[in-house]
Amino acid sequence: VPVVTAYKLYIVMINTGTAVITYLCMKDIFKKERVALLTSLLYCTASYRMVSIYVRCAVGEYSAMMFLPLIALAVYHIYREESSCERNALYLAIGMSGLIGTHILSAEMVVVILGLICIVFIRKTCRRNVIKTYLFAIVETCAISAYFLVPFLDYCINVPVEINSIV
Repeated sequence: VPVVTAYKLYIVMINTGTAVITYLCMKDIFKKERVALLTSLLYCTASYRMVSIYVRCAVGEYSAMMFLPLIALAVYHIYREESSCERNALYLAIGMSGLIGTHILSAEMVVVILGLICIVFIRKTCRRNVIKTYLFAIVETCAISAYFLVPFLDYCINVPVEINSIV
């Protein structure tokens, strides 16, 4: 298969995956099919996402965008306490692992935003179930992403690069 054809198939797969994941997550949050369809349509056709795909060809970035609705769903359920701790932790872990595997900068930004959410909702965050869910999610994310994190950390620690040097 030519590289251009493989790339175009990848774009189709990412767009399909993003649409399906967004629709399912929004349907779970809003409990209405029309709202889920509309939010999925709006998210998938957002101008920044379209520019990332078709103008900048930012593969990692638009691939990471597929996992953001899953993280939103997990955080929504964590603070609404409507679902089991294990299920929410798994959703968050899959979403974060997807971000780590596709675009580290997006993962870092989401971690900062999650930290801010924890601070804003500090009373709910300090509940036993919420802390337990976040801890499960951290452990699961590390386990799922070990294929990437171990070599990445080894490289950062053992390879002398300019970004690690103090000027």
